[in-house]
Amino acid sequence: MNPVVHIMVAGQKALYDMFERATHQWLCPLGAGDELGRVHIDWIPAVAVESTIQRQMEHRVLVLEDDRFGEGLKTIDAIRRTGLGIPILLVTRPGATRQQLRRAITAGATEIIAGGASADQLAAALERAVVRAHTTFVGVHREGTSERILAVIGGAGDGFMTWTPRDDGVELSPAFRVQTGMELASDAELTLADWLARLHEDDRDRVRRTLQGVADGILPALDCHYRLAFGPSAYRWMLLRGRLDGAAGSGTVSAVQTDITAGSGVMGEVAAEGLRDPLTGLPNRVVLLSRAAQCVRERRTDESYQFAVVALDLDRFARINDSFGHVVGDELLRGVAKRLLRSVKAGDVVARTGSDDFAMLLTGIGSVADAESVVASVAEAMAKPFSLAGHQVFCSFSAGIVMARSRYDRPEELLRDASLALRRARSSGGDRSQVFETNMHMNAVNDQMTEILLKRGIPGDQLRLHFQPLFSIQGPRRLAGFEALVRWQHPTRGLLPPAEFIPIAEDSDLIIELGAWVLAHACAQAAPWISGLTNREGRPLVLNINIAARHFNHPGLLQEVARALEATGIRPENLQLEITESGLMDHVGIAIPNVRRLREMGVGVQVDDFGTGYSSLSYLTQLQVSALKVDRAFIKMLPENHAHMQIVEAIVSLARILGLAVTVEGIENLRQLNAVADLGCDCGQGHLLGEPIPSEEVEAWLDRHMKL
Repeated sequence: MNPVVHIMVAGQKALYDMFERATHQWLCPLGAGDELGRVHIDWIPAVAVESTIQRQMEHRVLVLEDDRFGEGLKTIDAIRRTGLGIPILLVTRPGATRQQLRRAITAGATEIIAGGASADQLAAALERAVVRAHTTFVGVHREGTSERILAVIGGAGDGFMTWTPRDDGVELSPAFRVQTGMELASDAELTLADWLARLHEDDRDRVRRTLQGVADGILPALDCHYRLAFGPSAYRWMLLRGRLDGAAGSGTVSAVQTDITAGSGVMGEVAAEGLRDPLTGLPNRVVLLSRAAQCVRERRTDESYQFAVVALDLDRFARINDSFGHVVGDELLRGVAKRLLRSVKAGDVVARTGSDDFAMLLTGIGSVADAESVVASVAEAMAKPFSLAGHQVFCSFSAGIVMARSRYDRPEELLRDASLALRRARSSGGDRSQVFETNMHMNAVNDQMTEILLKRGIPGDQLRLHFQPLFSIQGPRRLAGFEALVRWQHPTRGLLPPAEFIPIAEDSDLIIELGAWVLAHACAQAAPWISGLTNREGRPLVLNINIAARHFNHPGLLQEVARALEATGIRPENLQLEITESGLMDHVGIAIPNVRRLREMGVGVQVDDFGTGYSSLSYLTQLQVSALKVDRAFIKMLPENHAHMQIVEAIVSLARILGLAVTVEGIENLRQLNAVADLGCDCGQGHLLGEPIPSEEVEAWLDRHMKL
């Protein structure tokens, strides 16, 4: 005998009356009493919901009225925490916001019925709820379920799935395949991962854990909702309900997938919001991956089918935000979105995947050259200035391109490799595109391992400091100070120069930890000779320490500097921090106050690699830096390269106007030394003047060179 399905209405008596009428309206034409068992409807006070639910052991459907939005959510959450997988219909009053409705879905509402619903809508909602309550315990196998029940469930458009945890295999009904866009795949090829890949990334792990909990016998029944990609740009809410057939750990999970978006316009509108980037209106990452998954499946059946994924990132977007404000920055992102859309053909997808990150899915293309041609057209479109709030703003971008190959089984892999190619383009200076190469993935794996080992090596006493001398090159050549340079005593590769690990650290917050170590230890190791030479020669000797942009903009930097000075006794005027020109200008809004505070402390700030970035003269005056360091690229071909001579001369002239000192690096021969001295540069460093010296050898070096 089929069990009783209890519909419990918690709310005002008028709500119970409406649902009682709706129950009869649904049951009478359906004639489902013999197949679904008896349906009984009761009214209970809202305060008694939890205790009544716990005592009632038959099939249950809860209709919950929410007078004050928030109280109902607490009830839903309490019920879901017990593991009870009952359908919950939440009836909201008019005026509930989208944010509130999203919270209700997240809390575990099976369906939302907006205030003022018609009798037909109530009847349809009850029909779906009773069918779900029944199938939770009856099961969904054709051989174990009557044709009448299958007809009722199938008529509602639900799909059937069975999952065998032992081999991760799944069997899908035709309706389930249509719901998930998996019509072409055979059961022999399918695994649970193929279906999970269609779910929103924020729901995927939760659904997998729930299924595993049912398979292991930990959860009594399966009841979970999630967002499912549906076509190239659609998105729907689904409910999965079922049970374990067989013993825990060796049985099969049987489940019904129901499209709950179709039952409620409110939920459909809320779900649609999860598909679009609210700022630009572009599809989001979920839609991009959904469409890419379809392309992957199409390529499996037709290897001649070609498509590409392109990851794009705006160059120096943070500088635009700092310069003109976030309102202009948002307008720029909307303008970029429009130009990207005009650069692709119908059927392609343009998505916003991050703050200033975009991606394109280019379908039906013939070769890498075709993808590069599209990127070139994007570059041409972006080359024109954007007119934003009375400003002419220029914007360039970097791009990573990956072509679909047979090795790609998941869309996430394509986006990952496009991002790796984008990373290479950015590290090469930006404003360019890069096609993915297979060695990039291996390099990324190696970089990840390097980052892990470096993170262990910082507290593990594996870092070493070398100090390169700086000399005054105007008049008698005298020692002016040292630049601290970090090395890494790698556990297997020996002593590594900064180029081998600093760029990897700069891609994460590890550079902050590394920079803090260098700042503290460089001051501690250099303090004896910095203070001693200052006292003996009567002039300040400078210790230069490089600070990465991410570290310079970190809120704890000023405290770290103050602690290092106090702990070592080094005077502020003896310390000078070096940060690259691009590092300052990319975050000028943060850099200006940080430089000002350091200068108020008495600490110098030198712009490193000057001449290679895009400094604005107005910002250079606001930054109040103490010195400019000319990049070695301009020194390498002096004095023969006339253009480079003019650039260095212009930098010196600019520095004189601003009252700044000028240092040059990379001096390797006398001709270069004489050239920069004649141009008026103040200090220099390089192999000609002195190699970097291990910290333990600096004292001996000073004894030999005190007369310089």
